[in-house]
Amino acid sequence: MAHSIGSKETCCWVFRKFFRTIGFLVNAERHDYVETLIWFDYSYLPEVMMETFSFMDLVFYGIAVNEGYEFSFRLNTQKSFQDLNIEGN
Repeated sequence: MAHSIGSKETCCWVFRKFFRTIGFLVNAERHDYVETLIWFDYSYLPEVMMETFSFMDLVFYGIAVNEGYEFSFRLNTQKSFQDLNIEGN
């Protein structure tokens, strides 16, 4: 379960960085989002992602993974199993 949460957090982090980069381009070039997404040269994407990487990315990513890991555990009771069984039918 925790591995799945880490993967989801990683995808969210990558998409957030990508759309933030697109947002900066939209503001700098005065284009709209769709136009920028269409005309963006995606061969530069890895270079842009590495250039905009900072230590704070690791800090926030670590906090997100830690919180996701903590929230992935819960106390299982007989009632919770019955509720799952009822929802499954």
